[in-house]
Amino acid sequence: MGTFTSPVDVAQQIDSQSKIFVKNQVGLEAELARLLDETALNPTSLPFACVIFTGTDVEENRSLTSVITTQTLSFGVFVVLDNRADNTGGTAQQINYTTCSMDLRSCLCGWVPSDRALSPGITGGSGEYVKMTASRIVYKFDFEVTEQILPEDGFSVDYDPLTEMDIEGDYYKDGELVDKEQVTITK
Repeated sequence: MGTFTSPVDVAQQIDSQSKIFVKNQVGLEAELARLLDETALNPTSLPFACVIFTGTDVEENRSLTSVITTQTLSFGVFVVLDNRADNTGGTAQQINYTTCSMDLRSCLCGWVPSDRALSPGITGGSGEYVKMTASRIVYKFDFEVTEQILPEDGFSVDYDPLTEMDIEGDYYKDGELVDKEQVTITK
């Protein structure tokens, strides 16, 4: 069975390759709810990136007796930035949307996360505004990866090897119909 991409793999890739999201600033779904809560946060915990799978698109199966197909996994990286006022009263972010966008693309795009991922690996990186509060602003960056699913990854019917085949047809000799026969071919 092959290995497939998981949110943990993506979070680990960001954690190991990012220049912005350093130690303990990358998480999964549960972290996003905590960060959106209006409780006080340690300022060093922002910016924060949360990886969440958002959908799957699976092509129609190309096999009658097992599974041979591709699936495209879509995932979002939600980025929570600090939007609190500084000592001067301004809220200009030290780390902004563009900086995060470039950093995430450099961490993820082109990375081949599993032995089932098809070339060119992870693609995407477009982003959008999600939500703003008095202290936080949230953006979502969309990525996807296409992976192949093969018979060893799922259901497969095993048949006995073909050892004999009956063929019924017309027998021609020198271009003329001689007889109708049934022929048995044995391995």
